[in-house]
Amino acid sequence: MLDHDILPTSLSAFGHATLAAVILGVYLYFGEPFVGVALHRAFERAEQVDRYARRWLYTRLLILEWGLVALCAATVIMAPQVSAAALGLALPGTLLGWILTGITVVAGLAVLAATARAVETMRRLPREQVIRSLGGPSVVAMLPRTSAERRLFGLVSLSAGLAEEFVYRAFFLAVVTAIAPGFPIAVAAVVIVVGFGLAHAYQGPTGIAVTMVFGAVLAALYILTGSLLAPVILHILIDVRGIPLGRLLATPARHRRHR
Repeated sequence: MLDHDILPTSLSAFGHATLAAVILGVYLYFGEPFVGVALHRAFERAEQVDRYARRWLYTRLLILEWGLVALCAATVIMAPQVSAAALGLALPGTLLGWILTGITVVAGLAVLAATARAVETMRRLPREQVIRSLGGPSVVAMLPRTSAERRLFGLVSLSAGLAEEFVYRAFFLAVVTAIAPGFPIAVAAVVIVVGFGLAHAYQGPTGIAVTMVFGAVLAALYILTGSLLAPVILHILIDVRGIPLGRLLATPARHRRHR
């Protein structure tokens, strides 16, 4: 379990990187939602005229995610009292942690397999119903249609699991506990879950709510295991479901071309 004692108890723990930590925390909570919306709107415009628009989006997501990782990592490197363990960069230290990690892997694989099976059933549904069931046009537009897009989307899914968990689940939690050391870990995690949901504002109110629920599950896994391992694995497996779902959307497009 994540021990509150290993987390920063004041901003002084970040040393010369204190200002950087605060700026990054403010950006993650207030800036990232606007950046996400702006990027998605640019993608929607590009999609109307450029068949490579999804690749353009995926590439920029990779750049943004790893740019944030680099900034957060640089901040931590300059922080004298923020340890690797305080950022979840360790294996689970208890039997419970390993059991939960194992359950997470099995559950994630089961959801992925169920999604692949559901695609076969959903092929018979009207396209409009499929779009609604997948979360609406904003989410559907991002799903890969071609083999090249699927390969890049797989990389984005892997990147999201690694980068977002480090940035939001670990680094952001360390910043919040440093700013508000009196907060219990669970309360600090709720603050971050809200920020994580708002970062997906481009998906609309439903997308924000769903992302918050998912973020709460990931936060619980992180706190209970004391490691980023389980959240990273689950995040990757959930995101990679977009590949079979994208195949579902690509089928009608091929049929239309042959008509």
